Amino acid sequence: MEFSVAETLERLKGDAPNTLKKGLKEWESQDGLLLHCGRIYIPDAKGLRQEIVRLHHDHIATGHPG
Repeated sequence: MEFSVAETLERLKGDAPNTLKKGLKEWESQDGLLLHCGRIYIPDAKGLRQEIVRLHHDHIATGHPG
């Protein structure tokens, strides 16, 4: 059986030992996103962070080209 990160987080919050649950208080899932302390968490996957920055930074409507 395969679970998304958000599903795994919710399962851990419900079924994990209390010591683990305390460490998960700052994590939540919202609209399919994983949040840590209210900020979107982006894993350190090869090139993912750079691609997200490039998509938003270089777009004419939201950033500046070049």
